[in-house]
Amino acid sequence: SQNAAREATRVMGLASELASTNAGLTVREFPVISAPVFARGFIDRGMRSGILGTQTRAKVITLYVDDMAAWRRITGFQNPNGVWLAKLSGGKIIASMSSGQLRTAADVQRFIDAR
Repeated sequence: SQNAAREATRVMGLASELASTNAGLTVREFPVISAPVFARGFIDRGMRSGILGTQTRAKVITLYVDDMAAWRRITGFQNPNGVWLAKLSGGKIIASMSSGQLRTAADVQRFIDAR
C-alpha cells in the first residue's frame, strides 16, 4: 500500500543516514509480498520504477511468501503498513522492532546499538 511505502521510505531514510556514520552497518529493504507467481514480474517492475536511484534500488530485495499469516506469526510482526527492522549477527536475529517504535534518528541509533 502507499502507506507502507511511505513508512518504508521514512524508516529507510533514517537508517541509511545512520549507516553513513556507522562503519560496518549495511541497510537493506525487504518488502514482503504475497502474490501469485504470474504477477511477480509485473510487481517487481512496478516497484523498481517507483524507487529513485540505482543505489537505493540495489538495496531493495522483494520477498514473496505464499502464506503471509505464517510469516507474520513467525516474525511476530502484524502491522501491514509498518516496517519491521531486524538486526542480524552470525545469521541470527539479535534485535527487532517495528517502525512504530522508530520515530527519530535517535530511535534508530538505539536499535543499531542494541546487542
